[in-house]
Amino acid sequence: MKIEHLREFTTCAREGNVTAAARRLYLSQPALSKHLAALEREVGLTLLDRTTHAVTPTAAGAVALELFERVVDDYDRAMAALDLMRDGYDRQVRLGFLLHSLG
Repeated sequence: MKIEHLREFTTCAREGNVTAAARRLYLSQPALSKHLAALEREVGLTLLDRTTHAVTPTAAGAVALELFERVVDDYDRAMAALDLMRDGYDRQVRLGFLLHSLG
């Protein structure tokens, strides 16, 4: 599974239109459609319902959208941290999360 295909799927699902998503991703519409079809074949599920003017996530696509957005965000954060290290930033990189107190 390619991270770029996950990014392309999430962009397309959020845009609601393959042509608009392709433009935003600097891809041709046929290339994006090919990548989306490859992703669907790989997961073995239809992720997007397509009409001539719009796409909407299927039930499986809605789940995939939520999960794939997390994967893409985590990947982007990891690459940013590694870029800092590659650029000579020699301090520790800390990753974490906040806990919210319950009433």
